[in-house]
Amino acid sequence: MELRWRTESDSVAPTIDEVNACIAESGVEVVSVVRIEEGLANENYRVETISGESYFFRVYKRERAAQELEAALAASLVRLIPIPAVLYVNRDAAVSLSEWSPGATLQRVFASDRPDRVVAYARELGQILSRIARVRFDSAGFFDSALIVTHRWTSFWDGILGYFDHCARRAVALGRLDERCRAQIESIFARDDKAIREATSEPCLSHGDYKPANILVDGSRVTAILDWEFAHSGSWLLDAGQLLRYLGPVRESFAREFEVGLTDGDVTIPCGWSDLARTIDIVNLVDFLCRPAASQTQILDVLGLLDESLIALT
Repeated sequence: MELRWRTESDSVAPTIDEVNACIAESGVEVVSVVRIEEGLANENYRVETISGESYFFRVYKRERAAQELEAALAASLVRLIPIPAVLYVNRDAAVSLSEWSPGATLQRVFASDRPDRVVAYARELGQILSRIARVRFDSAGFFDSALIVTHRWTSFWDGILGYFDHCARRAVALGRLDERCRAQIESIFARDDKAIREATSEPCLSHGDYKPANILVDGSRVTAILDWEFAHSGSWLLDAGQLLRYLGPVRESFAREFEVGLTDGDVTIPCGWSDLARTIDIVNLVDFLCRPAASQTQILDVLGLLDESLIALT
């Protein structure tokens, strides 16, 4: 679905000389630069050297200080999950250079003529998420590039609810969320409050954007989990909600296989976890609605997803 949200970028792709100037200290010299069209905020490019080696070159537009965080997480998780190593960071230029991972995004697979093919990756994605969730913290919140929680929340759910209130007020002000819908959401939150608090009482690493657009697959395997700029200490249920969000007709079959993968790790799976993940993901949907630059297509799609979630949860 997010493939429909992309807009024509008004920025000019960097030249070969400009890329080489940004990464000069990395020891890599490139001879071609090709824009990767997927991605809603940052600019991503495939760059190649004269010997044919490919790298992933990212220009940070949204979270300009996220390069060190992504590099630290890649170094920490490289033995646990498929994640490309960050080879070089230039904070002044807000760019990074990473290993190139083969494959297509899971959202491309889902958008193909056979969307049911995504179910083949569900179990492995559950296993990967269970390994991510093994990284534990003593408090929920945001951490720095040393992976120390410096912006603490009283609990994961309190932090999420606080963010929802911020987003909902903006979405209402923009005319994209009416008060009746907000009241319905808050009623669901109140109903699920105890279950969510119990299920998220042990803070763990959360990718923060674990959706099909950030998952690369090739053949029968997952080759990379990309885009860690929203990573934080939270709950794997938030990631699960993001992953299941767009799957529509294959959501239930995917969730069953995904749960099998989760059980291979040491994640405690609460009863009704899929619905709890969906409840938490409502906050992400409202976040989309509060962004002033959101296109009309994006707004309509998100409102459709929100209606779908509210119907399923009531």
